[in-house]
Amino acid sequence: MEVVPIHSVPHLMKECCELLNMEWKRSETARLRSLTASCDELPTCLVLIQNESDTIKVIGHSKLSKIPTVPEGCFVESVVIHPNLRRRGLGKYLMIKTEDYAKSHGFTSIFLSTHDQEIFYGKLGYSVCPPVSIYGSSIRNKPTKEGTRSPKKEDKPVDMFHCCGKKDISSITLKSPPPPPLPPPMPMSEKYGETKKIFMNKEL
Repeated sequence: MEVVPIHSVPHLMKECCELLNMEWKRSETARLRSLTASCDELPTCLVLIQNESDTIKVIGHSKLSKIPTVPEGCFVESVVIHPNLRRRGLGKYLMIKTEDYAKSHGFTSIFLSTHDQEIFYGKLGYSVCPPVSIYGSSIRNKPTKEGTRSPKKEDKPVDMFHCCGKKDISSITLKSPPPPPLPPPMPMSEKYGETKKIFMNKEL
């Protein structure tokens, strides 16, 4: 039993798709697109494989991604063990190997989010932290040569009497401003089954 990057065993991608869809339904096309994006420098999809009767089976999966705002940290998600093999310590084993992979690539902290496994991750040394996002960019606006932004040119006022003539002003239709944006949707009530997402992290 070992944990390896999925791109090192591409023939197991379809089996990995099936495992992931046991937990989170998604099209095979979308799954394969995510798995084929796996590379050594992140994002990296890791699979827990088991050699059984000369047949290699995918029994677990985790994914590591970079965090643009936390260069020294990475984010682990889509952690899953085959339903028939749970409660045997395989989840802990997979997480330890995932952390080892992150450390081998120079990361010093690891983040995750969970809806209902706070106790499990707490036992592995994770603690609740502020939310982070794997989306966006860490690149900021570059300053100009002098280190400041160029001043914005001011628009000169238009003399309506001069350009149109006094008697023609009444015929000009002014463009109305755009309507205000719609308010954000109201949060779903807990009675609809929504669970709170908890972010956690751990120093490696």
